[in-house]
Order: sequence, then structure tokens, then C-alpha cells
Amino acid sequence: MALHFKETKLEAVVIGLGPLGRRHLEGLFLSEVCKRIHIVDPSEIAIQDTLNFTRKNIVENKRNGTELIDHSDYEKLPKEVDLVIVSTNSRFRLSAVKSFFEKSYTSNMILEKFLFFNSDDYKEFDTLLSKYGTNVYVNTPRRAMESYKKLKHELTDKRLNFLSVEGENWGLATSMIHF
Repeated sequence: MALHFKETKLEAVVIGLGPLGRRHLEGLFLSEVCKRIHIVDPSEIAIQDTLNFTRKNIVENKRNGTELIDHSDYEKLPKEVDLVIVSTNSRFRLSAVKSFFEKSYTSNMILEKFLFFNSDDYKEFDTLLSKYGTNVYVNTPRRAMESYKKLKHELTDKRLNFLSVEGENWGLATSMIHF
């Protein structure tokens, strides 16, 4: 499923500036689709590290006119943005989403897997989605890759009894969902 936007240059928000949040930020910059990107994290250190990372690795190599605005909270976000990417820890994700919707609105949101820490959070999130009508996508991109589509087609009507994936330095639970 593809995201669709009214504008060719959009305004986005990245919430959570750990390594994954920075990768999302980098992707937004390199895609050249954003006119403005807001970054939100309660940690001033995370914000400064992200700004330094951005200047060093993105802006110097790719000057596309995208404006980057940092926030330590949600107070000064625009009333509406085109896309929000929430890359926080699942334990804090619902709180981040609720804080965002208290100050702003988006029609498109991308969340990291696993979505939430407990089952009650899913119910509360469902209520929020009903209230705001936001399209939500979960970042599990392998299903869109041609090799995975081909494998799915080949395995149609077949039972998979064994799967082996090898690698190192993976967070088992968070990586396994991709496979």
C-alpha cells in the first residue's frame, strides 16, 4: 500500500530520535519530498546528536532546501502535517501518539513494529484512530520486496514446516517479525 499526499512537497514529523528515527529522517531528506521536517524527542542530547548527524551525513551531501526544525515537546508543532513517523520504544509509543494528537493532526502515520507494550494500548490506539481517521502503516517493508513476493507466490497452498534465518547482533523478537 502506498502513501498518497495532496502536496508534492510535504511536511513531516519524526518522533523518537534513536538510531531508527535517524534513519527515517535520513530517508526523508534523501527522498527530496519534504519541504519541512520536524523532529521531536524529550532528550536534548538526542536532538543535538541528530542535528550533528544530519549536518555531517545528510545536509552537507544533499542540499535540497528541506528545513529541519527540532522540538523537545509537541507544543510548537504545526496544527496539521502530512506524515508522522513514530520510532519510539513500544513502551512509550502510545503516549507519544496521544501527545502528538493533542497538539496536531496527520492523515498518515508510520509506526514501528511491535506496536505497543500491552494489549490495552492497542484498544486505546484503535479508539484514537476512529476519532482522527488517520491512515496507519507499520514499518515491515520486506513484504513489498520482489523476492518476498515471489516466495509468497511459490509457497501459496504449501505448508512451511521449518525456517532458518542466520545472522548476528539481531534483537531476536524485533527482527523475527520481518521474516
